[in-house]
Amino acid sequence: MSKPLAEVQILPFEGTPQRDLEALIEELALLGIQATMLPKASIVAPSYNQQRRQYNAEILLDRVRLAPGHCVLGVTSRDLYVEGLNFAFGLADSPGKAAVISLHRLGAGTDEATFRARMVKEAVHELGHTRGLGHCADAGCVMAFSNSLADTDRKGKEFCSRCACKLRGH
Repeated sequence: MSKPLAEVQILPFEGTPQRDLEALIEELALLGIQATMLPKASIVAPSYNQQRRQYNAEILLDRVRLAPGHCVLGVTSRDLYVEGLNFAFGLADSPGKAAVISLHRLGAGTDEATFRARMVKEAVHELGHTRGLGHCADAGCVMAFSNSLADTDRKGKEFCSRCACKLRGH
């Protein structure tokens, strides 16, 4: 058995469906990323913004930073935002150990296969940030910025050659 390309701890936030977490772990494994599940974390009340009806991704990311492990991906089914944006698919320290993604918008009006593809793309994208990668101008690269579901659908699940080269240089 070959060594996985990366290892990640998944920190599920309460309310995230178990089937979605298991699907994410399966999809990551197909890309050579070994994921193990941590115990569920609670959503802290200050993260919810009543006016926006969304959760502050920065506050959830603070919670992810406290979890054990060298690379931790928080996963929530709550709708996230960061200041200055209407919503966020995810957020990560760049570089750092912590990232968080939201599954809330990824399943909108689609089938299971597309949802799984979107979920893994956003996870790999945020994990790329934890390794110090910025957004990529190549629309097919997983590190391309997603401002919409169409952007997420357009990009691939893997790093372009330039981003992959940067990763190998670490």
